[in-house]
Amino acid sequence: MKKVLFVVAAGLLVAGCTVKLDGVNEPSRKEDTGETVEGKVFASAMVFPEGTPWQKEDSEEKGKLILLADGDIRSQSEDYSPWNSHFVVNGRLFVEDCAEGRTSLREKGESVCAWEGEESIWDVAMDGKSLLCLCTDADGTVLRQDGKCVLRAKGMWPDSGFYPDGKQLCVSLTGEKLGIIRGEELKTWSLNPEYISTTHMLGAAGTDCFYMDAIFSDEEGRMHIGGIEDRFEGLLYDGDGLFAEYVTKDGIYQIRTSDNKTLFSSKVPFSRRSVAIDRNDIWALGRLESGMWAVFHEGRFALLPEDVTVRGGTGICVKYGRVLFPVVTANGTAAVWDTGNMINLGFNGYVDHISIGRGSSKDFYLSR
Repeated sequence: MKKVLFVVAAGLLVAGCTVKLDGVNEPSRKEDTGETVEGKVFASAMVFPEGTPWQKEDSEEKGKLILLADGDIRSQSEDYSPWNSHFVVNGRLFVEDCAEGRTSLREKGESVCAWEGEESIWDVAMDGKSLLCLCTDADGTVLRQDGKCVLRAKGMWPDSGFYPDGKQLCVSLTGEKLGIIRGEELKTWSLNPEYISTTHMLGAAGTDCFYMDAIFSDEEGRMHIGGIEDRFEGLLYDGDGLFAEYVTKDGIYQIRTSDNKTLFSSKVPFSRRSVAIDRNDIWALGRLESGMWAVFHEGRFALLPEDVTVRGGTGICVKYGRVLFPVVTANGTAAVWDTGNMINLGFNGYVDHISIGRGSSKDFYLSR
């Protein structure tokens, strides 16, 4: 079995290794079940032929999409376009396919569920053996279970992916109203039309909601809440609490609780790219005022090497005390930051998604 990404030693990545990918070997025939995925590191990666300029902004290059589990190649898709969405859930790689008036979710080239109408799949989760798809169409949000529509939210669009709230999966919605999908039920809050232009910045989680009447925006987009002049960035939810992100007028990035207590502060100007919270353990990835990439944790930051960059949409995976996220070197080679160690993977391309076990939930299988 050829190892491509993760060299496993007592469950850890080996720092400093460079692994060349000289074509993809025959994938493993092993299948993961709910009893075996916990603790495994899963990753999806795009692999391009050597010399392919995939980093160009207008690049339409196709490559191989591969799924890895602790370094073993589990599956691959040939001639895959990065413009298509894909999801890693329960150790399985699902690919969106939307064409000729139909939408489907595919695994290893085979359709696992399909339906009429062209929709965009935002997120995928598993509840037992049921496959849940969070989708959007021209009218709003659609929730599907094994391809069948179980809920529609017209005039509202996802402000989050699936996240756990107790024993139910939730989705935050924004648009003409604020809303929460909890299980198969939809709860909404009406908005004051005077503030409807700023709804894209708001969402809801759990049983809490940020109400528009308490928030307004000046011409520069700076939010004013209770006399505090800060720019509201978004909402975070870790399964236990609801938090809000702000940037102060001095460029300091902060995370605050619902009673406005500061839980996290960068202390220096910082432009956040991604953030993860695991039981109040907060990691933030972004750029300093100098332009250098940095990782913040517990009031301190570590600089990333000058020759690496972070792709748009990159997420941080935090679980069991491990912190992982993908980066790309200056020459287009894929790499992974693993709890302080930079792992150069040695192939032309990038890692797109990393998750550990079930994802962030103990009751469901999530894509993050």
